[in-house]
Amino acid sequence: MEEAGETFIDFYTRVWPKTVGLAALLVGDRDAAADVAQDSLEAVRRHWTRVDHPDAYLRVVVRRNCIQATNGRYRFAPLAEAESIAANTEDFDAVEQGALIQALRRLRRPSLEVVVLRFYCDLAEADIAETLGCRLGTVKSRLHRALRQLGKDIKP
Repeated sequence: MEEAGETFIDFYTRVWPKTVGLAALLVGDRDAAADVAQDSLEAVRRHWTRVDHPDAYLRVVVRRNCIQATNGRYRFAPLAEAESIAANTEDFDAVEQGALIQALRRLRRPSLEVVVLRFYCDLAEADIAETLGCRLGTVKSRLHRALRQLGKDIKP
């Protein structure tokens, strides 16, 4: 949550762990994720005085940098961040959470993005649409299809 009067250093300190986590989920590699997070935060720093909503701007930049880092081919990896997505789905037991992580690895990039932004970043659908630069209806349909696919992959 953005804070009034926040300095860039305060912002950086506040968002660093979640930024690396988001990048790690999309890139699939912790070291590459740290590089993406650092590059993304540097972009925010360069525009700090002109950015009204740095958290939202940062998410857009992280997504763009993740796409560039993976040539558009995200490699969802079962990192610690993935467990937070599984943990946010209370309906699953531990065995099903493992299956969920494997199912997340099979999602295509647009579906993975909406799932990660919704359940890891805990964003509302409108904020996801802003981050992805698409319409709210697109987010809703992608999320619906992704959850339906995950359900098929998890439940026999």
